[in-house]
Amino acid sequence: MTDVSRTAIYGRPNVPDDLERELSEKYVYDPEEWQTLSAEERVRRCRLWAAEARHHALRSSGSTRELFVSVANGWDKLAAEIEDQEFGR
Repeated sequence: MTDVSRTAIYGRPNVPDDLERELSEKYVYDPEEWQTLSAEERVRRCRLWAAEARHHALRSSGSTRELFVSVANGWDKLAAEIEDQEFGR
């Protein structure tokens, strides 16, 4: 599947394998840390986690794929809500 078709299906390009490893190793949701992050960093992490979920969706099938897409959409929604609250976007 090309990046173009990935974008058409999921709204954003896939995450390369090296970035997936970095995300999995570096960014684990920690509620205490989350409270200390700037709004910009919270939005950035939400978008990264959404991209990672889409990456997993591309490698999955059936209901598992649907769940990963749902998770990705949830992270994107949270990012948008943070942007609306903090920046009026």
